[in-house]
Amino acid sequence: MNQVQLVLILGFLWATSTQGAQSYDLDDPAEPWSTARVGQTTEVPFPFQPLATDAGQVSMWGRTYELGSILPAQIHNQQAEMFGQDPRFVITTGGKRYELQAGKATVTLDRPDRVEWKGEFSAGDICLNATAWLEYDGVMRIDFTVSAEVPTEVDFLGLEFPLVPEVARFIHYHTAWGRHDNLAAPKEVGDVLEFPWQSTWWLGDHDRGLTVFTENNFDWSDGPAAVRLERRDDTTVLQLNIWTEPRQLDSPVKFSLGLHATPSKPLPARWQGRYAAFSGGEHLPGSYASVWHKNQKFYSYPQPADPSAYRELIAKKHNQGERVCPYFTPTGTSPDAPAVSRHYDDWIRTQKSGDPLWVADSVDGGSSRSVCLCTASTYPDFMTWGMKQFLENYEVDGLYFDNACPYPCTNHRHGCGRDGKASYPIFANRAFFKRMYTLLRQQRTGSREPVVWQHNSRYMVSPALSFVDIYSDGEQFRFDKHSQPLADITPEFRAITFTGMQWGAQPCFLPAMSSAKPWLIQWGMAATMPYGNIMIPAPGWTDLTAQLGLLKTRRKFVRSSDQIRFYRPHEIPEWLKVRIEIEREGKRVTGESVTGAYVRPEDNHVLLVVSNLSDQPGALRLHTAALRQQLGKRIEVADALTGAPSARANADAYMKLSIPAHTCRMLHIYPLAQDK
Repeated sequence: MNQVQLVLILGFLWATSTQGAQSYDLDDPAEPWSTARVGQTTEVPFPFQPLATDAGQVSMWGRTYELGSILPAQIHNQQAEMFGQDPRFVITTGGKRYELQAGKATVTLDRPDRVEWKGEFSAGDICLNATAWLEYDGVMRIDFTVSAEVPTEVDFLGLEFPLVPEVARFIHYHTAWGRHDNLAAPKEVGDVLEFPWQSTWWLGDHDRGLTVFTENNFDWSDGPAAVRLERRDDTTVLQLNIWTEPRQLDSPVKFSLGLHATPSKPLPARWQGRYAAFSGGEHLPGSYASVWHKNQKFYSYPQPADPSAYRELIAKKHNQGERVCPYFTPTGTSPDAPAVSRHYDDWIRTQKSGDPLWVADSVDGGSSRSVCLCTASTYPDFMTWGMKQFLENYEVDGLYFDNACPYPCTNHRHGCGRDGKASYPIFANRAFFKRMYTLLRQQRTGSREPVVWQHNSRYMVSPALSFVDIYSDGEQFRFDKHSQPLADITPEFRAITFTGMQWGAQPCFLPAMSSAKPWLIQWGMAATMPYGNIMIPAPGWTDLTAQLGLLKTRRKFVRSSDQIRFYRPHEIPEWLKVRIEIEREGKRVTGESVTGAYVRPEDNHVLLVVSNLSDQPGALRLHTAALRQQLGKRIEVADALTGAPSARANADAYMKLSIPAHTCRMLHIYPLAQDK
């Protein structure tokens, strides 16, 4: 479909939708939202598939869980087993150590969208009872109770997840507004990493992973080794050390645990040809562009301040070829909105003091106040109901969500917090995005790829990413404000968040860097593009003139065939590998390079993206003899932006091209016509 056809179709859809548009009132004191249950359904939305159960195994896209009585005995994730041994509860009591694993689950519910079961274990006088569920995106919740018929001293309580080392290569951990990091897993037998409690842990490789999460540490022992990672002979063990000191168990204690094998869904075909931007217009037609909250009645409120002007704005962007994603957030709106005012004490997300986590007089210069609200309250019922009215009245193409993480909350009125400790409502955060994702697909049933776009800088919350199509990490690297070194964007960070493969959503790096430092823009493009990622075009933050040619060239190549094969940096075949030579102290040495490649099999054309992440300019060295053998007797290596040929591609076994420091080059490599 060409751009003119797309604009005509978008215009027709907008016109037909607005002809019957009705005004709506989100301030109705009768509060119809309280019973509407918008976005809550047992139907399985596209592209997810119904669960398939068979003899204690539950399968969904890409994964099969082998249920145990409480914990899964095994998870098969895209042809790989996650566990080297069965996960287990470990209890020490009366001088004896018990390892409780496997067992048989008693299934109590079997639906296409959800399976539920229960199980129990005993360890001496101690009993573990649990109920659990697993849904079609692969998220599992286990609620277990530890009890004893008579008061019993427990010396230790914990869980162990012995993962296959080849799968557990990387670690990402975080607690929203707390510590976070992206690390390499322990490699040598005996290596150990220890951490205080954090809510969320992900261990994985380039294609898959496992998230283990807890919403609070109310009943955990405090200490520096609440979580431990140890490399053993044949496993990398994630240990959750819940009780590390003797405890008298004289009443039942309840815990909740979440598991999630990632990704939840595959990336769509040719996703690198789909752009997300804060502004694109005629420069990048077809991009998903955010419409900022200043056009809304209140901050993050599903009703525009001026309905006619809002429809005109949407029409203008559609005519430019943009797809519109208005700005919202799951974490609040204005305290001046009547519904918020009525439910203020129940909905606010509080600090330990009882004060709201934040109240702002303005956000990004907008005219509306904002307050932080909690997804564990009934606020999502209001927000999803309001969003349904919004989507019925305005022909938008997706939804952009800022502040998307499960921030800490101590508001007892909706069940958060205890004894001065905060809750991190991860399951409620997931439920919010699940409802929005479902609602969007119910309202947009055509083939226009409606998207949920999430800003999630610092935190990969995989249970919510199940219901996200595009995510933006990177705002934490505020170079101009905090002068963070480029070394903070580590190879591990790039491997975990830059390709989207482990999460099933498209990555778009969100730069918080100024065009006043052009070398940062060049470095940002060099860091992202070999991974299939882009640095979001944001004029004012980034230099669009430096980015546009690369973005257009890549999109054109990706869209040229349904059979394009993208090689990520760790997948580059030998014949496409390059070396960058730089000089240090008068000596020629190998610089830091990252390479990605798109290969079009029907005519053997290659779009090669090579980045020099060194701090020195260098020579890009290609193995042209290997390229000739793979693609044809004679080839050309041309600059993909200008088409300028090298004129040296067939002269020798190797060829060198210049590449400045902190930059990438995009090369078009192809067989010459007479050799086809």
